Amino acid sequence: MRFRKLDFVKPKLLHADSIKALSMSIFMIYGLIKVILNQIRIMTIGGHNWGIGEWLINYNGGFIRRGLVGELVLNLASSGHAALLIVTIGTILVYLFIWIYMFSFLIKNKFSGISFLIVASPVGALFVAWDMNVFVRKEYLGFLILIISSLFLKFNFQNYLFIIFIFMIVFFTLSIFASEINYFILPSFIYIMKQLNISRRQQMYLFTFLLLSTTTSVILIILFHGSAQSSNSICDLLIQSGLSSNLNCLGAIATIDMPLNEAIVNLIGMYPDYLFYLPLFIFAITPFFIIDWFSENIMWILFFFLFTFPLYVIAWDYGRWISLFFMQTVICFIATGNVSSKFRRINPIMIVFYVLFWGVWHGGSPVENGFIGGVVSIIKDLSIYS
Repeated sequence: MRFRKLDFVKPKLLHADSIKALSMSIFMIYGLIKVILNQIRIMTIGGHNWGIGEWLINYNGGFIRRGLVGELVLNLASSGHAALLIVTIGTILVYLFIWIYMFSFLIKNKFSGISFLIVASPVGALFVAWDMNVFVRKEYLGFLILIISSLFLKFNFQNYLFIIFIFMIVFFTLSIFASEINYFILPSFIYIMKQLNISRRQQMYLFTFLLLSTTTSVILIILFHGSAQSSNSICDLLIQSGLSSNLNCLGAIATIDMPLNEAIVNLIGMYPDYLFYLPLFIFAITPFFIIDWFSENIMWILFFFLFTFPLYVIAWDYGRWISLFFMQTVICFIATGNVSSKFRRINPIMIVFYVLFWGVWHGGSPVENGFIGGVVSIIKDLSIYS
């Protein structure tokens, strides 16, 4: 009778696990579809001042920060509409790679509640799914390079790691020329490099090369910050390519020349409403407190945060900066840690609440913007198609 009872219970447990895995998979796929459709949407309407315009900043007026990707795209494209297509396909592929990396982690950990908290966090991989004004921005190039670098830790490339990471440093530096935001994930790139099983001398060479290349890129970005003239020249090329200036030039391109002091003044004007980002930040990092890896690497995590802190002083996209910190920390965790926790089991209701019932806008007043998150997105979609 004992064996019969066990045989009777096991299928029920397997059935429950299957439902859980299916539910988590559907939720993740729903988020992925939202991102893909949003990227396609802004392409079909002819562009977007932030979602497309930032990617098409170019060197038409001379070398300028953030211009690398746009210069490459516009040289490859035969027209402005071809450039839109290249940016759309490129951003979708970049995001899809990151999504697959996160989803693979979920599968590896058998769809455990803790791993789902990390992967499906509203400030993690699904951050761009719930705020339709976020889009796949250039920091995702940095995340992509960080993930690819971390994957080399898992494969047996012992004899080639030094050469491989010379190239990864080059790519990381190029991502800074694409957007200076990627400079602020430098500590996580250093963390990944510290895990390399190479000689101390080789590590010293790599770190020296990384320091020189990234410092050079930052100096050039400061020197070639941008001007009203360069902004006009960038937009002129887009107009010549057949793109609308109203749809693509009035966001990232128009503000390329904004002085730092003006950006800070604009940010100060957003207070005290912006103080509401503090509890959102604390809520965002809640999963960090229940996984052993995070307590074991607390100094690194503090380093990650302190390195991103200047962004909270000079730029108003607080939601993006929270996501930037969260994503780089999670990538490092997935690369080197496991989901061991002092909590053997987390209440499923708490997991559902954390994943579904809150979110963070990319910027702006949290008070005026209102609620955001998975459940809000689902309700809106149901109302549209009902």
